[in-house]
Amino acid sequence: MNFDNHVDNYSSQIERAVPYVGSQHRAFVAEKGRQLKLLMKRQFGESEKCRVLDVGCGIGLMEQELQGDFDQLVGVDVASKALELARATVPNTDFVHYDGQRLPFADEDFDVAFAACVFHHVPPEHRQSLIQEMARVVARDGLVVIFEHNPLNPVTQWIVSRCEIDQDAILLGGRETVGLLSNAGLDQLTRKDILFFPWRGRFWTGAESLLSWIPMGTQYCVAGVKTGVATRSESEHLDVDVTGQDQAA
Repeated sequence: MNFDNHVDNYSSQIERAVPYVGSQHRAFVAEKGRQLKLLMKRQFGESEKCRVLDVGCGIGLMEQELQGDFDQLVGVDVASKALELARATVPNTDFVHYDGQRLPFADEDFDVAFAACVFHHVPPEHRQSLIQEMARVVARDGLVVIFEHNPLNPVTQWIVSRCEIDQDAILLGGRETVGLLSNAGLDQLTRKDILFFPWRGRFWTGAESLLSWIPMGTQYCVAGVKTGVATRSESEHLDVDVTGQDQAA
């Protein structure tokens, strides 16, 4: 799917697919940002000193939530029109285009690389290569973090079936995502389910923390630590075809 075709009405498409959420879409994005910062605080302590890469940044929704929180925040995407909108919306963040095959950064350029609801648009045969690339650009003791829709949740399945942006989606479960990170040489793997409820607030956040071990959230988060050497050398060619990326609710 060409994500550029959906840039102008991205948010409205999400809200039509998730009618009971409406304006809460941004709160769902914010929750992923909160979870990312919790992981970073546990790993690094003072996360504001970190260099962070958003793979498949789309129109920059996560950057709107995270801007100013880190020493460096970079978004990368294959969709040129989406990047133009992201630059206009979040001018203090770097947005970089790439060809969908190799992330345009040197080995160990970042402390964290994350992807928010991107991998269900990546063809299954190319998912491992993209994870390898994310691991390559992360420094030792850095994090690779994946947020994804949970195919075990029937509400998630219903939302995806209604969303025009997700026409090409092939959902991947938490077990597959853990396996991808493990095969890329990442260690200390963790999975946490999130967004059990459409409502936000202290009560619901607390309830979700208690439920996070149950694999029935509408989305989940898998994280791994790069404790060894880079899994691929900078000179190796990787065949990664990322044909459509988004940051859905």
